[in-house]
Amino acid sequence: MQNIKITPAKQSRLKISLISWPAVASARGLAGILAGFAAKVSPLLLAAIVMAPSWALAVTDVDKLELEGFKLGMTVDEVKAARPEVEVREVVRGDVHVGYEAHLDQTHISFTSKELGSKIFQVQLIKIYKDKPDPFPIYSEYVKHYGRPDFGGRQMMSVQACWGRCYGSYKRLEFSMSIVGFGNKPFPMTMTLKDPQLEKANHALFRETLEKTKSKQP
Repeated sequence: MQNIKITPAKQSRLKISLISWPAVASARGLAGILAGFAAKVSPLLLAAIVMAPSWALAVTDVDKLELEGFKLGMTVDEVKAARPEVEVREVVRGDVHVGYEAHLDQTHISFTSKELGSKIFQVQLIKIYKDKPDPFPIYSEYVKHYGRPDFGGRQMMSVQACWGRCYGSYKRLEFSMSIVGFGNKPFPMTMTLKDPQLEKANHALFRETLEKTKSKQP
């Protein structure tokens, strides 16, 4: 019997190494092995193995993506004009202006400070499931909407996918869904559209302004 060992993924590529393989393998034998392997993994993970390319080869243009109708870089004024029902409030820590935020049902929006243009750097949709959901149909709906993700797979306690370059300060859209429960805790699902670089710039500006404010205090 052939043994199949799954080695850790390197930059989202799942490598299958064969510990032992006969000199000559029939097509039927190979098909049987693949069928057995497919039966032991979730459909979502199998799809991720087959279709998810390396993060370095990401092809999704994140600037064109929207989440619940909101795009990265939209200003407070643009959001108010497009969605009058959205209430935007200023975020202040101490006496320092940080930026703006808005909440709409299950959607949370974060904006930069006025100095950086009051632009969206993160949109997050949070859905809470009381009972353990089947992640595959939920994930499939997002694939239909956004296209094939640039990364996808299953970790120990969650199913994840990502559109864009999913590391560092690159813009990206992330999907994460808990599939392991603890006690009576619910199962959260999040979709997060974010610009880490703009978020870091906003935080750096806040820290700089805070230090200047402290230095002026008697």
